[in-house]
Amino acid sequence: KKEISKLHKDLVDYEKSKKELSDLKKFINIKEENESFELSPPCNIIGRIANDPYKSFILDRGKKDGINLYDPVVTSQGLVGIIIELADDYSTVRTILSPEISIGALSVPSDFTGIIEGDSKYTSDGLCKMKYIDKNNNIEIGDTIITSGNSGRFPEAYLVGKVKEIGISETALSSYVIIEPFVDI
Repeated sequence: KKEISKLHKDLVDYEKSKKELSDLKKFINIKEENESFELSPPCNIIGRIANDPYKSFILDRGKKDGINLYDPVVTSQGLVGIIIELADDYSTVRTILSPEISIGALSVPSDFTGIIEGDSKYTSDGLCKMKYIDKNNNIEIGDTIITSGNSGRFPEAYLVGKVKEIGISETALSSYVIIEPFVDI
């Protein structure tokens, strides 16, 4: 029974190591494609902000791991948010679902720019909004949205999500798109 119990524990450890290796391989590909990126060691979510409708969370890495305030938070699938609070051993992330974050963005392949901000109307569905897009655009549902890199805060050409809906702003001066992030926030 002891041996069977040990083998079960070893199997769990093996599966955990296999997943970590897979995640690290994805980040190596990100680093190879973007040599200027400075990536921290992989982080784990250790808590969620319970009353935050924009799904902020806490990571197990902080200042001592080379993380700085307002660093972008990414996964191999895409952009998640930014660091908004920092301690030596942990940090708090505000997600791209929050209206308190503005991200310069670009649609692919149509090449139209706009600003991504969270919108409380769409947050509960895990969606965000890109606004201030030229009204005469040719963006289509399913197009990819990436970071434009204009602000200097977010890396250029990093994946954000895909266009789920297209509309005209209330002022009728510009368009907007609703984005389904590639990362399940």
